[in-house]
Amino acid sequence: MSAVQPSPVVQCQQYVTAEAAGSHVQRVGYSVPCETIYYGDVQQQKELLGEELYYYVYQWYPERAGKLTGMLLELDIETLVLMLKDWMFLRDMVEKALKALNDHYAQQKNKTKTDEN
Repeated sequence: MSAVQPSPVVQCQQYVTAEAAGSHVQRVGYSVPCETIYYGDVQQQKELLGEELYYYVYQWYPERAGKLTGMLLELDIETLVLMLKDWMFLRDMVEKALKALNDHYAQQKNKTKTDEN
């Protein structure tokens, strides 16, 4: 598993380190300006957080990054911020979203087969 690099935006002061993939430690942080997260309106907050989430999700699943990010943005602001602070939590939530998406596609495929018969 490759290391996730912070996006090339001005870094917010807060970083959380998490041990991942065995012996090496990965630094994960969010680069959205802290004051924007807490003082912007909800739409602006989600837009900024979505841009940051997309950056990370794209590194793991580039072909589904837009859909997965959209699914994650259905969560509350506090959870989104927590995901950007904690790499393992972010990865877990992305994997859950991917499983839900794959399950949905499988159901649609089965429904289409049933409708054809």
